[in-house]
Amino acid sequence: VRLERSGGQRWLTVDNRAENVWPLVKAFWLEQGFTLLSDNPEAGLMETNWLENRANIPQSGVRNVIGKVFSKVYSSDEMDMYRTRLERGKDGNSTEIYISHRGLAKMQNADKNGYQWRTRGRDADLEADMLQLLMVRLGGGVQAQVTVAEASAPSTPGMPAAPKVQEPSLQETDGGGKIILLSEPFDKSWRKVGLALDRAGIVVDDMDRANGAYFLNVSSDIAQKKKGGLASLMFWRKEEGGKPETNLVEGVARYQVTVRESDAISSVSVLNMAGNSDETAQRILESLYTQLIK
Repeated sequence: VRLERSGGQRWLTVDNRAENVWPLVKAFWLEQGFTLLSDNPEAGLMETNWLENRANIPQSGVRNVIGKVFSKVYSSDEMDMYRTRLERGKDGNSTEIYISHRGLAKMQNADKNGYQWRTRGRDADLEADMLQLLMVRLGGGVQAQVTVAEASAPSTPGMPAAPKVQEPSLQETDGGGKIILLSEPFDKSWRKVGLALDRAGIVVDDMDRANGAYFLNVSSDIAQKKKGGLASLMFWRKEEGGKPETNLVEGVARYQVTVRESDAISSVSVLNMAGNSDETAQRILESLYTQLIK
């Protein structure tokens, strides 16, 4: 088991087949106190429930005494959930494991007459901590040995420096749609798009890496909403600000995110299953772009 890194992305590579690694990863989340609301081995995806982060509760003298008797008296006002994605390695006998975090914080309403759960930023440190814990659980040892994947070679005196990777760009196509361009080869772009989908909370129903395709299920009532931006794609939130859920309503529309490479430049497109770029496809693409430039 080794921890790999490329830029700001980290993942585990396990020298074992995905079907053997899956039950171990599932057991890991249960041991951390989570339950799994999504458990889809075919798509290689599992998602935990929301769990209060009790590590943030202040440990005062009163808290230490009362907390032993009434463990629910104090609340951290923060909750976390994690999405884990498993992919087969290129050799077919190894497994790549990615973990993405989403968080909520209890905040006071604008009129100050109550509280709502609102999204808080992704915590990269929590993702790294969970990867480290999972590595130990899988037998990788306590100390992480980080492998820098696909890193550019350091510059040598007298030799030109390696070209700097450009930021993702959102461009219009001849047909009036939009695509995202990444100045990176397929493997790195595929990895980035998968993590962007996870962090956006967009449900991936299946994937086909050989053909560069992620298949999405978008609930029909969400697809019909006129709201823009990321919030309308977050299926795990209640709009009225109640306790978050992770339930898809009946009636879903299917979309495909495609990653293609040409001359070390990858393009990312989103189409419905009729091959068209409708309003929902464009909102998915814009949400992906927002995550890719963070």
